[in-house]
Amino acid sequence: ITAAASGSGGGITPYVGVPFFRGNAGSTFTAGNCGGRTIVIPQNCSITDVTAFVSTANATAVIRPAIYSISGTGTINALLASGAQVTGPTYGINNYALTSPLSVNQGDVIWCMLQVLTTNTVFATTEVIGSGFFASAGALPNPAPGGTYGTLPMAVWPKVA
Repeated sequence: ITAAASGSGGGITPYVGVPFFRGNAGSTFTAGNCGGRTIVIPQNCSITDVTAFVSTANATAVIRPAIYSISGTGTINALLASGAQVTGPTYGINNYALTSPLSVNQGDVIWCMLQVLTTNTVFATTEVIGSGFFASAGALPNPAPGGTYGTLPMAVWPKVA
């Protein structure tokens, strides 16, 4: 899906890289991890939020958004942006604001991620290709830890302005 910031009217949504997913299907993401998927940016824009579809509301879960760069080999690399911790995701689409917007350019590839700090959380699932996660229970590491990443079919994507 190619999206642009919506000013008024029209059917354009302020999202890019929205994956196909089923809202009633879910995959549990374990607390103490940071995970997400790669997104190819279709146009110059600013990312304001990391968005995800939560399949099961969880009043005690604490989640933090993060955007990482991608290395030349496709692994998670430098922390580009993050946001404050948010408690209590609700069922459905949840937006997690970045501390400040991140400017990206057409063709950039990023890792759009969420860190789950407490309480396992169930997210809608999508394709496994281009997904990954690493252990992260405290401050977001910069750069991301090296090594092999597990796959995580979490429906997560950026919101843009």
